[in-house]
Amino acid sequence: MAGKSDSAAARELDPNGNVVGMFEVPAEFLKVDLPIELLKRTIVDHQANLRRGTQSTRSRGEVRGGGRKPWRQKGTGRARQGSIRSPQWKGGGVVFAPKPRDYGRSLNRRERATAFRAAVGLKVVAGALSVIKTFDLADEKTKSRRAWLDKAGLGDRVLLVDVDVSVGLRRSTANLPRVNVERADTVSANDILTASHVVASVTALQVMRRGGDDGSA
Repeated sequence: MAGKSDSAAARELDPNGNVVGMFEVPAEFLKVDLPIELLKRTIVDHQANLRRGTQSTRSRGEVRGGGRKPWRQKGTGRARQGSIRSPQWKGGGVVFAPKPRDYGRSLNRRERATAFRAAVGLKVVAGALSVIKTFDLADEKTKSRRAWLDKAGLGDRVLLVDVDVSVGLRRSTANLPRVNVERADTVSANDILTASHVVASVTALQVMRRGGDDGSA
């Protein structure tokens, strides 16, 4: 990333949402050159992979009927027509009819890892990455999780990343529509980029050094 130092720190939170210090971020996330084109491809590929590609309409060769000319070529005063299956007829075929197709795209493993680390690095530079030792709360209730988020100053589109997402963490965030929870080994660069703030456990951050999700971007 142009003009960025090779070291940076993120806020370290305690289980109560208080800032207790700064956590040194691994150097893997702090590259000097920002791969803009690779990050763009990561987002475009993710959106393309969400497309179902199930649309289907009939072309003129698939529409039923129309085996003969509707009227003779000359002498009627009307425009010549060859078949009622032609696109200009009601009920006729569709020109360049869309058919089911696969829109899937993917980056190779090295590109995914590079884009993922760059995405995390962007959050570090923007001050939008926090680190915590554990997400466990005393009662694991939604009210307590909401209070924890408010105390930490976290608003909309918060992403919580842990190695093993506990039942309590899932339960306490289930009714918070703007809070997402992901595992460190499956979180993607797109998840990181679309979040306003990312909170990762210390152990999750170590897993994320390998480049996040090994699947499709």
